[in-house]
Amino acid sequence: MREASWADEKMKVNSLRISPTRLRADFDALAQIGATPPLLSSSIRGGAGGEVGVHRPTFSEAHLSARKWFREQIEKAGLEFRVDGAGNHSAFLHCTTQSPISNSPPRLASRFRAKRRTL
Repeated sequence: MREASWADEKMKVNSLRISPTRLRADFDALAQIGATPPLLSSSIRGGAGGEVGVHRPTFSEAHLSARKWFREQIEKAGLEFRVDGAGNHSAFLHCTTQSPISNSPPRLASRFRAKRRTL
């Protein structure tokens, strides 16, 4: 069996496609973890009345649940899950050859009083 070349790896990467429907569903699912209901006390939402957002302070139950959800999604997609020295969770597509492409992996961060933006 021959070893994969950079051209083979590039063809695999170029054939990847993003599903806007699935991406939106994932964002919506993640936004439910730590979601702030519109009628929640305004002191948690920074005084904004009736807005829906996300409140996941670092290492809170919601933050840890979001990290668990993110890891499960990474593993379900067949990607490599990594945690760096600062505790950031990242997803990597395994390549068998060295790639000249520099990428910024998807990662998950805590959110404190974040407003939910509609698309």
